[in-house]
Amino acid sequence: KHGYPKLTQLRAQIAEIDRNLEREAQRIRREIGSRYEETRERESLLREELAREKADLLDLKDRAVRYHILKRDWEANAGLHAGLLERMKELGVSVGLEVSNAVIVDRAKVPIRPDRPRRALTAAIALVLGLALGLGVAFLLGHLENRVRSVQDLEEASGLVALGVIPKVAADLAVPQVADPSAPHAVSPIAEALCSVRTNLLELFESAAMRVLMVTSATPGEGKTTMAMHLAAVLAQAGSRVLLVDADLRRPRVHTILGLDRGPGLSELLEGREPKPVRQTEIPGISVITAGRTPADPGALLGGMELEALLADLGQDFDCVILDSAPVLGLADAPVISTKVDAVLLVAAADGAPRAAVRDSVKRLRLVRAPLVGALLNRVDFKRDGYGYYGSHYYSYGPSDDSTSAAG
Repeated sequence: KHGYPKLTQLRAQIAEIDRNLEREAQRIRREIGSRYEETRERESLLREELAREKADLLDLKDRAVRYHILKRDWEANAGLHAGLLERMKELGVSVGLEVSNAVIVDRAKVPIRPDRPRRALTAAIALVLGLALGLGVAFLLGHLENRVRSVQDLEEASGLVALGVIPKVAADLAVPQVADPSAPHAVSPIAEALCSVRTNLLELFESAAMRVLMVTSATPGEGKTTMAMHLAAVLAQAGSRVLLVDADLRRPRVHTILGLDRGPGLSELLEGREPKPVRQTEIPGISVITAGRTPADPGALLGGMELEALLADLGQDFDCVILDSAPVLGLADAPVISTKVDAVLLVAAADGAPRAAVRDSVKRLRLVRAPLVGALLNRVDFKRDGYGYYGSHYYSYGPSDDSTSAAG
């Protein structure tokens, strides 16, 4: 140990260095500790300062709110104060004014005529307003009146040519009487009108070789059955062999008017259970096939090939076959039958079906390419509907008493 002085010296140096390092480390620790304590105290002071600033800020906000509230109150009070001051000044001025002396500008006079009411002006205004109201009501009624009333209405609504105008007659006028030339009313307006329609139909039949004619209407109750029977009567009166077929299987009326049994008829014939149930009537030249029983599906029965074959066969036996079908709207019977006949005649009653119904029925028939030949206006009141000339002159034109006696 003592033999290495150099080593001993180095160890002493090392020990001295360690002591110096320890002292330096303690010094540094003390310095760092003191700085930490100083920094912590500063942080605490800053936190306290921040809390004071926050409190001051909140207090400032509260004071600002109170300030604005007080400012609004002050402004409102200032406005009221200014208004009161101005009002007080006005009152002071009005009180200080002296009452001026009254001066007569114009003396009152007794009026010669009353100022109100002005009768002439009121009457003129009432006249103008009455005329305007009357014209407006007339225009409105004319616009709302949508029923067929004249031949022009019928032709505009249907787009068809009116083949005739049938006057309104008594309900007890029977079809056999119309067809009887010896009847006392043979020259009645309805007979003359039916003869005119007969002339038009005969020209159509001769020019187009037509034999089968279907008579229908847009809606029920327009007289299509009666017109079919009247047409059959006047055609038979002209010498044609006419067959009247009641093809309205839903509401047949031909057998009731002619006083016949309902069946067997067309439904049994189409079902193959009856061989041509053709019956003679009291009217010369007219045969009839009644409707028969009502089938479960009249549209399907009338739409079969049996009806087309039957009409072709009947067209060989008779000069003219007239079918009374069901109305067009709401049912498929009339459009189905119209494809199997040579001509279709649409009957419309005056003041009966609306123009829209007539227009829609024609549209339905044209949709299946039905051979529409014209329309017939039924139940026209000549005296009421503007046909007074025809009613009182044309249809009453006939032999006078002098000519009759001279001829006798």
